[in-house]
Amino acid sequence: VEYRNNHRILFIEKIPKSSIVFSIGKGIIGSAAEENSRTKVDWEEGRSYFFPCLKGIACGWIHKQDGSENNKSDVTANSADSDMEVVIYMLKVS
Repeated sequence: VEYRNNHRILFIEKIPKSSIVFSIGKGIIGSAAEENSRTKVDWEEGRSYFFPCLKGIACGWIHKQDGSENNKSDVTANSADSDMEVVIYMLKVS
């Protein structure tokens, strides 16, 4: 979780095809209201994204594995932890 008092630039170095990333929702993290308001992000590996300052509003992401039948074999075959990681670099722009 990050409190964006400055602009941010995110570079997505690695995101496995079996991964789903959600932006945190509104409310107390982990509450039913927050979990129900999470939104899926459509990031692509190798791309950068700009996040403007939100005057201290929290932002963060949740990484989950896709449980669909199409990806279960990929997840099992690539069970090494490093194969399942999402790698993101974040730059703070003042």
